[in-house]
Amino acid sequence: MSTRSSVIRAALLACAFALVGVIVLGCADVEEAGLLDPAATLTSIGVGDLPADLSTTMDTAYVAPGSEDELVGALVNEDGSITKGDAHIGSVAATGPLRSTVTTGRSDVDGGSGAPGNRSGGGGAVVDEGAPTFNPNGPQFDVMCMVSIWYYTDTGEIISVEILFCWDDENGGGGGNNNNNNQEQVTFSLSCDVSVKRGSYGSCLVDANTDDGEIDTDEFTFSWSSSTGASDSGVGMNSWGGTVTETATITVSIAGKSESKTVLATSRPGWAFQPLSEQPNYTSLQDGGLYTITPRNPSSGTGSGPWAGRRYVTRPPSITGRMDIHHDFASYGPAYPGANTACANAAGLPHADNYWNVNRACGTFSAYTAWRDFLIRHERQHERGWSNCMTGGTGRRLMTDLEGLAVDASSNEMSRLWDEFWYREMVPAGRWASSGSSRTFYIYFGGTPPWSRGTESTPGHSGNHGC
Repeated sequence: MSTRSSVIRAALLACAFALVGVIVLGCADVEEAGLLDPAATLTSIGVGDLPADLSTTMDTAYVAPGSEDELVGALVNEDGSITKGDAHIGSVAATGPLRSTVTTGRSDVDGGSGAPGNRSGGGGAVVDEGAPTFNPNGPQFDVMCMVSIWYYTDTGEIISVEILFCWDDENGGGGGNNNNNNQEQVTFSLSCDVSVKRGSYGSCLVDANTDDGEIDTDEFTFSWSSSTGASDSGVGMNSWGGTVTETATITVSIAGKSESKTVLATSRPGWAFQPLSEQPNYTSLQDGGLYTITPRNPSSGTGSGPWAGRRYVTRPPSITGRMDIHHDFASYGPAYPGANTACANAAGLPHADNYWNVNRACGTFSAYTAWRDFLIRHERQHERGWSNCMTGGTGRRLMTDLEGLAVDASSNEMSRLWDEFWYREMVPAGRWASSGSSRTFYIYFGGTPPWSRGTESTPGHSGNHGC
């Protein structure tokens, strides 16, 4: 940094800050040496009369090594380029100031970046709309330095320069931060999680090192983008992470230099339907038996960080079954009146008793239990057809597709896959079941006599048996 410009800058700021503090002040002229003359006569200047060019902005820029001193007196333009005469010698580095904007002088200067006639709050940088950190409006250097600049807000004239780091194309590294412009080799490296289970947290980190060890990256403007479409940028933002939805390549850039790493999304175990195998539930029914299946729909969530805006399946679907058999075929079934009159051998029974005890007393117990066993087999055949569809190739493919699904947040692909499987494949898969031969045993009819021998049979069901 030029010693003369540093002293002048200090003098100007001392004057400017004093002016802000009171209504009417005086400021001494800045001598050639850049020092205030304590014996000088102070001239009163009203705040409204403060020269406009005392409003200043701090920003960062990229220039070729050795050209830092040329920046003093150069101009920061509205598009972020830096020119001196007809020559482009650098460009504003970031899409905003490196650190909080410091504005002195006029109180009517707002902080809006890109406001007409005003560079305060972002200097000559273009408005941040996700642009890369290296400004394309300046020259491209194989070797470049990042410098801190201080310039008049209204005119863009640079009044002070400080070198921060330098780096070259060969290794993406940079130079040391010192006031003597001695360049120290700096190396940037990107590291990311190699593989992450889908739905878990994955991250990337940029490290910066010199021969002497690790250095602080708080003053560097990084930008990153993901192959999924997400992107972001920021000062000192050297780590990125989020909920992983799919394999993604993360590209990180600084000063036009880029490095990419791929984070592999791995499958989550256990994404498979469990086979149906229900035990009979004895309950009140119109028919002898009934099997029902109940689905639980899959649920979804969205990724974050490099996976922001991507939807994935967070919970797989599941299907449960229920086998109901008429409660008259249970040993604890309900009692009906007239049981002791059903047959001669039933005389010892109470007035009201159940099917189990009446058929045991009347000698038809084997036919009665055989019909119960057939009802269970019949419903088990429905169950097996559905279960085969769930655990066979069609069900396995569905689960694989859902586990690996990663789509735009607005997509309905998850619902489409699930609905297609449920209505087209699953529902008809359990239609088939065999017919049952006749069985004769005592049945309660409620007439006179209330109990008598009856025959039960059921037809078979045609249709799919699996999918």
